Amino acid sequence: MSLIALMGCQMGRAPSEPTPQVSEETQAKLVETITKALVDLTPTPTPTPMAVGNALKRLAFDLAIPETNFIFIRSDPTDWSDTSLGCSEPGHMYAQVITPGYTVVFEFEGNAYIVHTDKDGTNTARCLNDALLP
Repeated sequence: MSLIALMGCQMGRAPSEPTPQVSEETQAKLVETITKALVDLTPTPTPTPMAVGNALKRLAFDLAIPETNFIFIRSDPTDWSDTSLGCSEPGHMYAQVITPGYTVVFEFEGNAYIVHTDKDGTNTARCLNDALLP
């Protein structure tokens, strides 16, 4: 019986009260504020240990330096424009598909080295133009 009584109740304002009007400018500011708050709350993707580990293996192999000599600096989520992971080479064909991954940065003897990976680190690449940063 109490359930039936509750179903007849109305939530909110009484029908005789006017609905407040909000300007378009105020609505736009509110949407902008909420959008910024949601972006700030969205966690930054963290690379899998495999992605960082495979990037380190690639760098150590390419430079013939033991993995233990490198210091992990950071990884930045990156959407590569194709499967070359941003390191296309003339004469090679690459699938033209957005490939999520990471730009992984390591340090060795004061120099920063970059390795590109796909999302899980299965594929890695080093571009000649960003192999070494100042």
